[in-house]
Amino acid sequence: MYQRLTLLLIREGRLDNVIHALRNQAVPALEALPGCGRMSILIEDGADRIMFISEWDSYDHAMNVTDAKYRVEALHRIEPDLMSPPETRIYRVAVRT
Repeated sequence: MYQRLTLLLIREGRLDNVIHALRNQAVPALEALPGCGRMSILIEDGADRIMFISEWDSYDHAMNVTDAKYRVEALHRIEPDLMSPPETRIYRVAVRT
């Protein structure tokens, strides 16, 4: 199992717009992809930072998200709301309880 973690740094006052786009566009699109499991959208209190976490059953499935049509379209929509390009890393789950 793998987890894909994406850090988004949001422009001031644009947090709600990005959360809305993730919840209503990114999450349903990801759920339709093979190998997708649970997802979480974490917000750091007092900061305009979001950690978007998605779970995948294989490394290949986690990597395939990078070129998925939904991702390119979603990034294009929220790009003006971001302070910098998203930073994504993929981790293999070593322990899960």
